[in-house]
Amino acid sequence: MDVLGSLQYLATGFGVATTPENLFYCLAGAIVGTLVGVLPGLGPIAGIALLIPATFNLNATSAIIMLAGIYYGAMYGGSTTSILINVPGETASVMTCIDGYQMARKGRAGPALALCAIGSFVAGGLAILGLAFLAPPLAEAALAFGPPEFFSLMVFGFVVLSNVTGGSLIKSLMMALVGLIIGTIGLDPVSGNPRFTFGYVSLLGGIEFVAVAIGLFGIGEVLVNAEQPAEILEQRVLVPRFRDLYPNLQDLKRSLGPILRGTGIGFGVGLVPGPAPVIATYASYMVEKRISDHPEEFGHGAIEGVAGPESANNAACQSAFIPLFVLGIPFAPPTAILLGALLIHGVNPGPAMIAEHPQLFWGVVASMYIGNFILLLLNLPFVPLFANILRIPKKVLLPLVMLFCLTGMYSVNNFMLDLWVMLGCGAAGVAGLPLGHAGLPAPAALSVHRSISRAGEGRRGVGGIHSRWRRRVIMRSVVGVILALALCLGMVGAGLAAEFPTKEVQILIPWAPGGATDLVFRALAASTSKHLGKAVVVVNKAGGGGAVGYTEAMQARPDGYTLVTAVTPLTILPHQATTAFTYQSFDPIINVVQDPAMFQVHADSQWKTLSEFLEYAKKNPDMITVGNSGAGGGVHLIALAFEKAAGVKFNHIPFAGGGPSITALLGGHVHAVSCSPPEGIAHVKAGKLRIMALFSEKRFEAFPAVPTVREQGVNFTMGQWRGLAAPKGTPPDVIKTLHDAFKKGMEDPGFVKNAQDMTVNLAYMGPVEFGKVMAADHDRYAKLVQEIKKQ
Repeated sequence: MDVLGSLQYLATGFGVATTPENLFYCLAGAIVGTLVGVLPGLGPIAGIALLIPATFNLNATSAIIMLAGIYYGAMYGGSTTSILINVPGETASVMTCIDGYQMARKGRAGPALALCAIGSFVAGGLAILGLAFLAPPLAEAALAFGPPEFFSLMVFGFVVLSNVTGGSLIKSLMMALVGLIIGTIGLDPVSGNPRFTFGYVSLLGGIEFVAVAIGLFGIGEVLVNAEQPAEILEQRVLVPRFRDLYPNLQDLKRSLGPILRGTGIGFGVGLVPGPAPVIATYASYMVEKRISDHPEEFGHGAIEGVAGPESANNAACQSAFIPLFVLGIPFAPPTAILLGALLIHGVNPGPAMIAEHPQLFWGVVASMYIGNFILLLLNLPFVPLFANILRIPKKVLLPLVMLFCLTGMYSVNNFMLDLWVMLGCGAAGVAGLPLGHAGLPAPAALSVHRSISRAGEGRRGVGGIHSRWRRRVIMRSVVGVILALALCLGMVGAGLAAEFPTKEVQILIPWAPGGATDLVFRALAASTSKHLGKAVVVVNKAGGGGAVGYTEAMQARPDGYTLVTAVTPLTILPHQATTAFTYQSFDPIINVVQDPAMFQVHADSQWKTLSEFLEYAKKNPDMITVGNSGAGGGVHLIALAFEKAAGVKFNHIPFAGGGPSITALLGGHVHAVSCSPPEGIAHVKAGKLRIMALFSEKRFEAFPAVPTVREQGVNFTMGQWRGLAAPKGTPPDVIKTLHDAFKKGMEDPGFVKNAQDMTVNLAYMGPVEFGKVMAADHDRYAKLVQEIKKQ
């Protein structure tokens, strides 16, 4: 599309975005996003997920305009508490704490807040230009960034961590090492084995990064201030004078370069997979300090250390929409939630989205301009009000900050462990002050984040398509057996079923957003909410090939308010490793989908048929890389069983979900992917990927020309089922209520259409029949896993 054509479509988009209805939802999204950003720990992911049910009765354009506004609005709001009270309101605001709070202590909270708003506005506007005119080519280029590049970026980040604090390199790297170790707690995302959990099931899900950040910065600051004498405490933060509430000309001159550089950095980082706003703020801060004429000011209130990172996080947020809209692949958790919202409203993002839904695409793009302008108007006039929060006596403010941190953190996962981690990190931050630099918590917090978000990339890079050798990494569990937990936490009241439901119902999905299970059940949750009478929301809990999510679901109260997707790996994982759960830990509710597994390759792959593919694999053992959605998952085991039947040996590369594995295939980082619909289907239809073979008994209706494996000479069939289950002991009446509601949700015309668009095979089974299938597959996979282990 040429520039003139884009301008014409953008003009049409402004016509869509400026209707009274869409202006209202743009304003609502911006306000909610700002509030979500201010609240510590909540973040845009929770904000978007909680408001998806409110969009069910809206048209697709209005819904996405509001939800997108929450995402980029949170980037504005997150800086407020970071600057005023040293509490990062959002994960991308950690870097703002370093210099923003120091500016506030010197009576310069007003300029810091104002430049955050101005920088975010400029960065957002420039990034949207890129979204409007450069989306398709940039999205394609981003696919070249694979596991080796991510691992290199992580290593580089650890090497230059001293740039964040300006202190001793040894001290910074010590803190980074501590953060790295903390970040490895939980299930290994590649092997699925527990690391440093010491037998505690609650640690299998790992440590929440937000808890570490709020603890090191917010709680640490409260504890430090609490031990100061009252007369000293009131002098710690200077109250700004009115004429000092806005930046002067010198501030603006010093900030212009950082804003523009932060915009470029953020825009580029937002195009690649990962937590883009966090990485962008870190990179921007590092660049600004490196090129500054006064690097000694960083960590002590340098205005560049605020303007650059705040611009970067907003630009990264805007550019993250490019891979979502153009490729149909969410590169970050918030855009994964938005992907679910698009599917719920009958829109399939991907290569054909701009052509098929021009009003939605250009309407959302135009609304981003309007939304950023609204946010600027909302933030600048309130700078005096925000700055005067510092006038509150510290004996009142400190308890409020502590309460703010505790409630905000608990609202993220409703998990007491997060509070203990936060308090522990706060105490550790205070204990570490004798090391000699107030900025030392930053390397620890960043290392935890990088360790969590990029775990496994080094091994994926070693085993990837460009490697000439393969290294096996065997992770032995720290604890041999995880203690089994009691399944029934209390007696369920007799009147529960009669009142059920009285609040929202959660569906835990043990995989990352964007995969087949995630997409199907987000759409089902939307259709079922109308029949259940309460909202049904989806929560992703990825890790260990599904073990983290199933363990958490098993521990939930059996009251019907926490469900889990019962997918084939539920009957596989207990045979592969010691787990606290089996399929018998859950009561089946309903089966929704029965999908054929398949092999997908790139459209220009050198192998045109399965025979050619297998012939090459026989001659070159371990050289063909096959991606999957996680170690021990259903498609992983299917690929293992298939290679046994075919007499070949693949190099299996596990990813944290089906979405990331498809991204790797599109980028050329693996040769093939073992997956299930709807993963990759949009790209098959667009001619970018090709289905080489189906593992099902018969051909797939959506692709009748694609032969099965058996038709191509290998006597092998295997498929997957996807349903819902509840923790063992859930009352039968509650199971029946849920079953009836989800069955109606399956029959809903909107969901049926979504299923057809996603190319999934709906296959209803009730609780009894579904339970029999689970039991039969449990026995089948037990034999298969034992056979594979003997190889």
